[in-house]
Amino acid sequence: MMDESLSYDGALRRPGGDEDGAPDGGDDAQPPPRKRVPGPRCPACHHGNPASRVRCEICGEELWPGGAAVLAPAPPALPLPPEPPARGGSGRVLALVLVPVIVITAVFVLAALLD
Repeated sequence: MMDESLSYDGALRRPGGDEDGAPDGGDDAQPPPRKRVPGPRCPACHHGNPASRVRCEICGEELWPGGAAVLAPAPPALPLPPEPPARGGSGRVLALVLVPVIVITAVFVLAALLD
């Protein structure tokens, strides 16, 4: 058996409130003052939005008539300048290979002549 005092009825209540959800202290309790946001109020949900917004933060409704219009497309980008032609990289590789070979050969020839 389930105790009736522990049953859950699905209602949300504030902590510290009585059974009907009202806060303790009676009916004279006032809600806290709402923060005033400068800017337009949404025509659909009446949410206060900052002045820089074009659409409502909550529902997305347009705040300024024509403010959410599609902007003109950006002008096409300038073409990139052509890349400079590739320099002869094969001559460098050949020099890096031939110089050590010539030096080593010269060392062996001098060593053979001095014997």
